[in-house]
Amino acid sequence: MARFPWGYGTIESSFDLGDTGRHLEISLPEWTGAKAGQHIDIRLNHEDGSKTVRSYSLSSGPTDAAQISVERVEGGVMSTFLVDQVKDGDKVEVRGPIGSKFIYDEEKAQRPAILIGGGSGVAPLRGMWRAAKNYGSTVKLVYSVRTPDKAWFMDEIEAEGVDMLLKITRGEHATGRVNKEDLESVIAEFDNPRFYICGPNAFVDFIDETLVELNIEPGDVEKEKWG
Repeated sequence: MARFPWGYGTIESSFDLGDTGRHLEISLPEWTGAKAGQHIDIRLNHEDGSKTVRSYSLSSGPTDAAQISVERVEGGVMSTFLVDQVKDGDKVEVRGPIGSKFIYDEEKAQRPAILIGGGSGVAPLRGMWRAAKNYGSTVKLVYSVRTPDKAWFMDEIEAEGVDMLLKITRGEHATGRVNKEDLESVIAEFDNPRFYICGPNAFVDFIDETLVELNIEPGDVEKEKWG
């Protein structure tokens, strides 16, 4: 038997994230939870017999149902399907949870965590701040978006009292990109924090390099990037 067998889940509920994203809760019969930072694979079977498989970071906490938060990518078959086409009640083919590298668990939660996300990279970080609430742990979110309408989960962040530094990089509300001074200030708030970075390649690389300049040990930094 495959280590991660495929099965079918049901889209239990969904809501839009800005004008290009969608949050999906998937009911899976044998789901027993997942570690924050893990992902699931979704498979789409086409009429010609071909298949499309994509991995999506879970944006759910360890005791939540499986949840993903998807941004539509131009020309993306799977992201277009999940954002624009699939409906509540539909079945989707899923396997997981999968992953052991970009993980926030109860052991790591013994130290404060600084979560740094660019754009839709906030998705797995949502799972982490929800996990931190379960563990009674301290987290701070540093969140960079192009414009305010691209910021996901703002109502939840406010309602849950998630400590956040929001940086807006474009438009009339721009406050600039995350910079070295921002990171230095955030680091000074905590004693011996760990770092979790997720977002586009250039964003993650800049944050990682800046943390090195600030004398953060590489072993205290976990990262996930794409693009």
